Parts: sequence; C-alpha cells; structure tokens
Amino acid sequence: MLCGKCYKFNDYICVDDMGEPIKPDYVSHRFRDILKNHNLRHITFHDLRHSTASYYLSKGYSLKDIQELLGHHSYAFTADTYAHVDTTKKQEMADTITKELKII
Repeated sequence: MLCGKCYKFNDYICVDDMGEPIKPDYVSHRFRDILKNHNLRHITFHDLRHSTASYYLSKGYSLKDIQELLGHHSYAFTADTYAHVDTTKKQEMADTITKELKII
C-alpha cells in the first residue's frame, strides 16, 4: 500500500520490499554475510542440511526418518550420503566385539 503502483503484486511468497521475487542466490549470499559478521567459519547454506541430518543420525533417528524429513527420493540416497557420519557407533561396535571376545 505504501509503495502504491510501484509495488509489483504477484503470486510469489518470497519477495523483496517492492514485490519483486527474491533471487535464488539471495539466501546463500545473506547467509555468507551473517557468518562473516559473526566471525564464524565459512560453510554453505546447503551444509546446514547435512549438519541437520548428521545431528539427527547421532541422536538415534533412523535413516528412513531422516530421508522423509529431508525429502530425498530414496532411502538408498540418504543411506549412501549419511550412513558414514556417526563414528561413535563404529567405536561402540568395536568395543562390543572386543568385550565379547574377552569373555570367550
């Protein structure tokens, strides 16, 4: 209303102050600026998806749950991408067999 006829009305949800669609790389560029302004190490905005998946995997959520959360088209893709992440599980597995072998 404030901008009158200058404002571009459309069906887009993510628009700037004048109603123009936000450019696809806006979020990535803005995220980079936020990291820089807070002296945080550089990661890409997409890396947050990987961090989220790794976090949920470390908390015991199944790869199927993570696949559905991230919207991956297949379980195999999620498994191939994230199954290697939890190194504590590998250590637990090694400790378990070591413990069992000592009993025998």
